[in-house]
Amino acid sequence: MVTDDYTKELARRLCPHGRTSDKDHVTLTLTPSLSDAAALAADRFARNCRALGISLPMPALDFCLGRDGSATAKRDGRFLAGCSVPRRAAEVMVRKESWKGRSLCLLVPTHAQQIAVVLDRLGPTRALIVVPSSPADLADFLACIDFTAALDAGRLFFAEDEAAVDRVFAAHPGLPVPAQMVRLPDVDTAEVARVTPWVQATLSRLTIDQGRRVSAAKPSATPAGWCVLAGRQFRPWADAGDTLAAACDQSETIDTDRATTASEAFLAERAAAAAVVVTADRPRPKWATSASPWITWLTKSTVPPFNAAYPRDALLLTDGSWMAAARNAGWPANRLAVAGWPALALTHTPGAPLALIYDLPSLAVPEDIAESSGRQLVWEAIQDELPRDPFAVGEDAAKYIRRAPARLGLEAMEDFPVDRYIESLVGPAYVIGIAKWLAAQGVAFTIHGRGWEKETALADRLRGPLASREAFSDVVAASGGLIDPFLPAAHPLRSTTAPRVATFGSTPQRILQDIKTIDRLPIAPPTSPLSRTIIESLVR
Repeated sequence: MVTDDYTKELARRLCPHGRTSDKDHVTLTLTPSLSDAAALAADRFARNCRALGISLPMPALDFCLGRDGSATAKRDGRFLAGCSVPRRAAEVMVRKESWKGRSLCLLVPTHAQQIAVVLDRLGPTRALIVVPSSPADLADFLACIDFTAALDAGRLFFAEDEAAVDRVFAAHPGLPVPAQMVRLPDVDTAEVARVTPWVQATLSRLTIDQGRRVSAAKPSATPAGWCVLAGRQFRPWADAGDTLAAACDQSETIDTDRATTASEAFLAERAAAAAVVVTADRPRPKWATSASPWITWLTKSTVPPFNAAYPRDALLLTDGSWMAAARNAGWPANRLAVAGWPALALTHTPGAPLALIYDLPSLAVPEDIAESSGRQLVWEAIQDELPRDPFAVGEDAAKYIRRAPARLGLEAMEDFPVDRYIESLVGPAYVIGIAKWLAAQGVAFTIHGRGWEKETALADRLRGPLASREAFSDVVAASGGLIDPFLPAAHPLRSTTAPRVATFGSTPQRILQDIKTIDRLPIAPPTSPLSRTIIESLVR
């Protein structure tokens, strides 16, 4: 288990080509010598400079670890930024921050660990533009942390002046302009005051430029080819973008999860030049003015309204039961088709513990729900009940929610967002409840996914998040089958070839019996799976 920046880098050197896993990890408890730390820093610095295409003098620092185990350095005997716990301090600084937009601008940070923490908080689909106070500060940053992965992925940029910002956007025309400038608490206020005017003016100018590009993205006189807009970031059981891209093989695919290909201006230009636009869960936006058909593969139950101004648009539904809702939303029958999740071939290990794979979202009351005391009471009641008693939901989640106000002695509420409660609250709370119930029954299973840290009663079963499709396949292959606690009828788990035990709508006795006989349970092949042929049938 790697516990600090130094040992992480040493582990990378020991295993430069292989993937590590929980079952074959190496524990390093080394204290680097000053010469080792200096050598590692020089290596980091050189790789960062190559990735940036710049040349800077190596800073004269004494490289070491902070008291929190993070990489740092001393200058004249003092820790950089005057902090011996730079990683921990940065995490405290951003703990309550909530940033909007696909990109962010960080003004004059004082330590490389601050940049790393902000990048982590932004996640893999958003970008960070850092405005360093000086070239010397930039050199310090590049010597303390290896940023090459973020630089290569188009998630991190450094720009010391207006010309440098312009160069970033000239090289990456698909990068959204930052919607926010962020300063952390320990920055020099004079430095912030110095850079803020030119940064603000530059970002405002670039925002106007991108707006003009959107307006100028007129339909091509000779549209050609398919343009597939699909997020390629892996998400367990929500890998719609990659699935769609595979079905549209040999078409241009724009990865909308990559920040450098995510701006409205860039997407509008590409869509305007295409004969057909195919997307996953992305109905036609306002900026898409081309008459070319916009075909959306819908994997969620919220059906967008039909726009008669674009009669060639179409919907592909993963669940045939959504057809009535689509017709009610104005969609003509000839612009609809069922296209379920394609078969996902996965192996398993009979007799091994089962696997529950799920990224658990926060169940905190959303701000807009909290604006209505009645809706908040319903949310909190369900949030409390289902983790304790998942079978209280019954066999119809919508009916369970509609009855909730009356059970609490509340009057009926108009326009109650039933679908949102199912997706954002009932579904996740039910999964937690089923996991706790299975654990109480002594069922052997492991849990894989994000967001489970607060469920301390299940701590011995938690195995952490799955970051890749390879890791996902490995977990299933090592399991005795899958636990299926999901509410949607067209959940992608049901298109896998691995055996599964469904819990929703079943009885406790039946669930336990199915677990005992999991390898004898029938596995039905998917019906009407997504394919290029189905998509082509709607291209008219």
